[in-house]
Amino acid sequence: MNHPLHFEIGNKLKKYNQLCDIILDTACGGNQNIPIFLEEEKAFETEVCNVDALFIKNNRIINIIEIEEANIKPIQICGKFLTSALGKFFIHKTFKNKRICYDNSVLFLHILDTSKLRKDKTKKFNQGLKIERKIQDLIKNDCWPSNIKEYALFFTKVDEKENQNKIVELIEKKIKTHNV
Repeated sequence: MNHPLHFEIGNKLKKYNQLCDIILDTACGGNQNIPIFLEEEKAFETEVCNVDALFIKNNRIINIIEIEEANIKPIQICGKFLTSALGKFFIHKTFKNKRICYDNSVLFLHILDTSKLRKDKTKKFNQGLKIERKIQDLIKNDCWPSNIKEYALFFTKVDEKENQNKIVELIEKKIKTHNV
């Protein structure tokens, strides 16, 4: 299946391999699925989702990236976020099935493809901003049980380099300020 935005973002992320481990799914130019698990047991009933990219530094997950090209409805946006927020571990044979857990403060980046939208006709941009604010309010709550403590939503197209540069800057900042 063709995923041009996934591939474009994946290529931009590869430059950070010197700073941390970057795991990309096949749509982003990697060679594997990236399963997230609820518990330390690697089993079908503990797997909640697959994400598009993970950043691992000092054996802890610091960034999760999810790119939506086909469907940017609220249920898709919130569903990907919530299943990732419920998760705690990445377990895969590329790390010898070692349990890689979430850091204390994980950044979840959500990237939505706007190539099928008409700016003059759509309300998706305003809807996305409202969802982003609600998720940010939710994770600021003292009762929030997940280690995902930062959330950012970006709208972009394959050819919108300025938006993609903002995404890359946020990722770079998170990597450089991460201390374990």
